[in-house]
Parts: sequence; C-alpha cells; structure tokens
Amino acid sequence: MKRHMTCTGSVRILSIIILVMIQPASIMRAQQEPARPLALEEAVSLARSHNRELKETGIEIHKQKEALREAKTQLYPRFDTYLLASELLNPLDFTIPAGTLGTFPATGPIPAKESTIHTPARPVAITSVTVTQPLTQLLRIDLSIKEQKLGAELSQQSYFEREQGLVNEVRRAYYAILQSKSEVKWEQALLVYLEELQHLTGRRLQQEAVLK
Repeated sequence: MKRHMTCTGSVRILSIIILVMIQPASIMRAQQEPARPLALEEAVSLARSHNRELKETGIEIHKQKEALREAKTQLYPRFDTYLLASELLNPLDFTIPAGTLGTFPATGPIPAKESTIHTPARPVAITSVTVTQPLTQLLRIDLSIKEQKLGAELSQQSYFEREQGLVNEVRRAYYAILQSKSEVKWEQALLVYLEELQHLTGRRLQQEAVLK
C-alpha cells in the first residue's frame, strides 16, 4: 500500500511538471523565450532520477554487492605479515667471570676464563609471515555466499520491476496529458469558429435590417 502511494504521488508530481513544460509558448509570458516541449524519454529520465524509492533500492543493492564481494574473500587463504623492528639506545656489555656456571671435575670451570659479551646498538628486525585457510568452515562460508547472492539477485529483480512500473505510469500520464492538450486545442478552435460564426451572423442581420 505504501509503495503504491509513493509511486502515485511521484506520478502526480511528474504529471504537473510535464503539463507545465509541454504547454505552448502562447501561454507563457511575452518576454520569455518559448519553452521546448518535454520528450517522453526526458520525462522517464526525470522520474527515475527523482524517485526516492528507486534511489533507496539502488543503494541497498550496492551494499549487498559489496557484502557479497567481501564474503567471497573468505574462501581464499589469508596472508598476515608482521614486522617488528627495534634498536638499543646504548651498547650492552656483559662480563661473565670464570666458573660462574659451575666447576666440574671433567671440564673444569665454566666458563674456563672470564668472558665479555658485547651487544652493539644496531637495528634488529623480526619478520613473521603466516598463511591461514578456514578448511573446516568452507561449507558454511559457501552457503553464506549463495544466500547473499540470492538476496542481491532478488533485490535487483525488485528494482527492475519497480523501475518498469514507474516507466509505465509516466507513459500513461504523459499520453493522458497530450490527449488533454489536444482536446483543449480542439475546444479552442471550436470556440474561435463559433465566435466567427456569431460575428458573421450579426453582420448579416445588420445588413438585412438596413435593406428593409
């Protein structure tokens, strides 16, 4: 019911626009240039571009297509790359005295002598690359994709039906206005004819009265 009222309101507004634009230049102001008649294709294009219901449906279809493309990406492997970089502010130096780790009969002290460990202050980078594939969820993802695809196709079909219905309404309104315009012209021509006939009849009556 709401959809019918929306289309009817749009067609009524469009009918008024068409009626104004296809009027001949004789009813326009004298200082204005003659308006070019509105063609049927232009009227249809005007109705499409100003129909709110079609615009909303088009936006919804675009969202569904974007969601479908995003869902399809879940079927492919996922690559994740991590990069960690660091650098010491100052070099690190450690001194390990001999025998710090213990003294054993077979080996003697560990380390055998005093050792110095030097760590320079230079950049260090660690890179990690992982690849994941949702093997156990492929069926669920595939069903979800098919469901979204079906919804997008239904929305597209609904859009085409609404668009065709709007075009048909515009065509009917356009031809109805043209027919009304033709009837007005015929009535104007008839009125001119009757006025001229009345004028001629009056002149003849005046002439007959003078002759008598």
